[in-house]
Order: sequence, then structure tokens, then C-alpha cells
Amino acid sequence: MKYVLMFLVLLQSGFSYSQVRDFDGNTYDTVAIGNQVWLKQYIRSKHNSEGIAVKAQNYKPVNGDEKLVEKYGYLYNFDGYTSGETTHRIHGICPEGYRIPSRSEIHELMLYLKADTTWLWKGAYNNVGLNLQDTSWGTGTNTTGMSLLPSGLAVPTNNPMFSNFGSITDFPLIDGVELLEVNVSENNDQVILLKYDINFFKSTYFSCKCIKASSTAVGDINKFKDINILYPNPSNNLISLDKSMNEPYTLYNMNGQMIKKGYLIFGKLNVQELNSGIYLLQVRYKESRRTFKIEKL
Repeated sequence: MKYVLMFLVLLQSGFSYSQVRDFDGNTYDTVAIGNQVWLKQYIRSKHNSEGIAVKAQNYKPVNGDEKLVEKYGYLYNFDGYTSGETTHRIHGICPEGYRIPSRSEIHELMLYLKADTTWLWKGAYNNVGLNLQDTSWGTGTNTTGMSLLPSGLAVPTNNPMFSNFGSITDFPLIDGVELLEVNVSENNDQVILLKYDINFFKSTYFSCKCIKASSTAVGDINKFKDINILYPNPSNNLISLDKSMNEPYTLYNMNGQMIKKGYLIFGKLNVQELNSGIYLLQVRYKESRRTFKIEKL
């Protein structure tokens, strides 16, 4: 059974901030760099956090080898890592509370790391690439704790399809309608932003790096965390959350299949039509989400 358990907060030393689980149960470490929090590992889930499966044609194992997935994650094309979202801030394949980074967030990270921006007009940040690379690259220092790995790409026009494993990493950025990739390569202290059209991103498979969503005010998040447990629970009629919550929800069975979705009406969910059993109720509040276990009698 798949539980949508999102955060296991573990106090750790160094850069570690917490651990996060995706829908498939994979665990990711996080790293705090300045005001940002990133997942250290690349995504290796076959479902987004709502339990919707990524189609098989939209992801591939790194270098075509499933044995590499545990360490390097999967490579995803545009449809795979966006999960069909078209909003400004794409949650996509990222675990709960995280999303695809934007160009402005990469720029903020580069400035925090004191990157040389002399050649930014060409999309290049200098004197920073090695700080992001895991030490397994040989020249990487990983002083940031970002732990980028050389996962390469999958490009259909290449023969063979997989290329640059062991020497290059690329991950996508989405900022409104602008699509870019971040490129870091072996023995190179640059971070380069490359811009292509949508067709390139739909046909090319990248590693996926996720950043913690930060646009929800702290007060809003705390308010959401303080919501009382649903009542009555179990129930055969209405289950109430909070009278002020007119928020979108999604209901799943314990196999992770979506049963229904809609909006809470004054915090009330009608469960009369459901079969008896246990369900997972996910409620969104701005960029924050919470999942509750409910029981229909």
C-alpha cells in the first residue's frame, strides 16, 4: 500500500535539513543553501505526489540501466516531469511541497554562491560548477552539498539514445513559458543555462532536480498545520475539516488511485456515496498540502 507520507523531519548536521518521501516511498535528503532548500538526489518516482502514474514513454533509466536508478534517478521528458501542469510554478513529478525550479531561483543560488557573472549574457555562471558537483566526479568539491551527479541525457536523435553518462548533468527549469536547462559538465567550473523550444524538451530526457516551494507565507503554512483532525472520523455521512476551508481536495483509495476531486464546502466532505473503507484525503492550501486518513463506515 502506498501512503502519501511527505515529510520525515530529521535533525542532521551539515547541510541536511530534512528527509522527504515521494508517493512511491523513495526517500530524498535535502540541503539548505542560503534561503533555498533543494533535494540532494534526483527524482526516481513513477508517480507524482497525487498518485498519478507517469506514462512509461515519459521516463527512462539513466544510461538505459535500471541498476543506476537508485543512485541517479530516472530521466524524464517534459510530459514526464510536468505531469501535464501548465501553471507558472510547476509541481509536477516533485514530492509534496517541492517543485521544478525557475530561472530566478537558479540566479538567486548563483549569486549566493558568489558566481562570476561576467559571461551571464551568454548564459554562463563561472567559478561555481565544481562546488555543486558530487566528489565522485573527481574534480567536484561539493562544498554546497548539492551533490550533482553526472547522469547524462537521453536524446532520441542520438545513436545510441543515451549520452554523456559520467560526464554531464542537465536538469530543467520552468519560469512561466520560458524553458531552459541547467548544464554542468566534468572538469568545468561553469554552470550554463541553455534555452530550447518546447519540441526539444518534449523529446529529450533529463534528470529532475526539485526545490522547496517557498511562495506560501510562513503564517499561512502554520495556520494550515494547525487545522484540527477531521471529525467525525469514521463517518457514513459528512466529515468536517474546518468551517473556513473552501479548498481543493483530492481523494484516493489506499492503492493510490484517485477516487474523486473537488472543493470542500465550508470544510465539509460528503462521503455518503463511497464504499466502506479507508481513504486518503489530500487538501491544498496555496502551495501547501496536507493528507488525512479517513474512514467511511
